[in-house]
Amino acid sequence: MSDTQQNNSAAGDSNPGAVVVRADRPAGKLRKNQGWGRNLPATRELPPSTPLAPAEPVAPPMPTGESAARYSQILLDIQRARKRRFLLRLTLFVGLPTLATFLYTFFWAAPRYVAEFEVTYQTYQPIKSLSAGLVESVLGTSQNSTIDIGAIVYQYVRSEALMSKLNAELNLKQYYSNPKIDYFSRLGADASSEKQLAYYRRHIAVSEGLGGYLTIDVTAFDPQYALAVAKAVDQACDAMVDNMTARVRQDEVRFAEAEVTRQEERIRRARKALTDFQNAHGDLDPQRMATQLGQIVSNLESQLATARAELADALSSMRADSPRVVQIKYMIAALEQQLRQQQSRLANTGGNTPYSQILDQYSALQLEQEFATKTYSAAEQGLALARADAARQQNYLVDFAPPSAPDKATQSFPLVYTTTAFIVALLAFGIGSLMVGAFRDQAGI
Repeated sequence: MSDTQQNNSAAGDSNPGAVVVRADRPAGKLRKNQGWGRNLPATRELPPSTPLAPAEPVAPPMPTGESAARYSQILLDIQRARKRRFLLRLTLFVGLPTLATFLYTFFWAAPRYVAEFEVTYQTYQPIKSLSAGLVESVLGTSQNSTIDIGAIVYQYVRSEALMSKLNAELNLKQYYSNPKIDYFSRLGADASSEKQLAYYRRHIAVSEGLGGYLTIDVTAFDPQYALAVAKAVDQACDAMVDNMTARVRQDEVRFAEAEVTRQEERIRRARKALTDFQNAHGDLDPQRMATQLGQIVSNLESQLATARAELADALSSMRADSPRVVQIKYMIAALEQQLRQQQSRLANTGGNTPYSQILDQYSALQLEQEFATKTYSAAEQGLALARADAARQQNYLVDFAPPSAPDKATQSFPLVYTTTAFIVALLAFGIGSLMVGAFRDQAGI
């Protein structure tokens, strides 16, 4: 060691607060491993800092020489170790899951084929005449549907009922649990009904568009099977929508048939009551007889008025005991007697029942028969309408974008799953690192 280095070392030992600069380096340059952030003036020795009061803690001296180099190397090793541990954790918790997902989706997972189709629904509403509308209003056969068919179809596609129907027709469980399908994509052979339904909803998905139409995606591992399932779903939904109103239409037919039978019985009762009434009073048509009696009374009154006029004329020129006057008086008396008889016959019958009351009863029976006949005609027309509606499909689906077999497997499946795995793993790693850091701060580790 040179004399200058020995002096500097001695000065540093005697004055711990001083900073020593090597004379063999350019002025103002510091050693790199000292870690100072700026150059100092080219002086051999800086004055020591003012000593603190004994009561206050004294700051530890900056390491110098070989100790400073060792200190900087230790800090550098610590930083490198921390970076290596961070990269190791990042690789372990983020890189490996992402890599595993990438390898699984690109090289091991079975290819997936999606058959997509879009449907909407329509309701048949025939143009009805005024008479048909009146018949429906009387019989109650008109139907006003306020249900949301789109929402029902949406829930039906996701229902266990449709899954069971498709399973019976196409053996869904046997197909999706095929061992040729990779482990993570296939359905377990002993899966419960809840797991089967969840798996079914992942592979047969439905979404509702803004225009009221439904988009149904069928995912399978074979393009032809995906097409077969899509067509089966389409047909099942169409049948379900039609069956929604089938029972209503059948009930309408049964109600219309019962109404026709009831009106037939009503007509029979009305006719029998009218016939019994006519037989009881000995008249086939009391109204016609009353009209004839009224005409007779009217003629007698007219003749009586004429006779009375002749009597007044005769008395003006003849005596009261003259043969002409007496003859006229006899004729007036006969007319009055006959008028009283006819009026008594019109007002009263042999059973002491006024003819007006008989006419009122007869009119009521006749009106009942006429109303029963008209109601029977309306019931027959309602039955014809109900049968026509029952034979016609009221609600049906329109597959304006019918299902077709996919040409190739879904290309976005590996990319989407790999990206999703990376994002989820990165978020979990970040949240876990924050939690571990907070725990260490609290524990003082």
